[in-house]
Amino acid sequence: MTLGSAIMAGEKLMRLSLAPLTAVNTLAHLAGLHARPVAIPCLFTLVFHHHCLGCGMTRAFDFLYTGHFRQALAMNKLVPIVFLLLWWIFYLQLAEFRGQIRLPFRRYMPKSSGDGATSIYF
Repeated sequence: MTLGSAIMAGEKLMRLSLAPLTAVNTLAHLAGLHARPVAIPCLFTLVFHHHCLGCGMTRAFDFLYTGHFRQALAMNKLVPIVFLLLWWIFYLQLAEFRGQIRLPFRRYMPKSSGDGATSIYF
């Protein structure tokens, strides 16, 4: 097993393990509950007993998406910066997908199937 295939297998496993938790939380949100039934604990808080810079970010995004800006800032002061950064990353990936730009920090690797025309990247 090569390093690239091991990384891709790990990413798939991580997505599969988080999918049920995400589904439960999404169904709870659609049902009108504003609390998450399945909370994933912060590893930094568990180890150091202090809040990290990302603590409260998920709840802050929930408040931000529903238009409650003051509550979002009360949960985490960095939510506007992270929100804009995520939109910028989304724009860059969309532009790369359309072929308008090529991101310099991506590593493009040819597939092992023999056709050098297609590439995968991670």
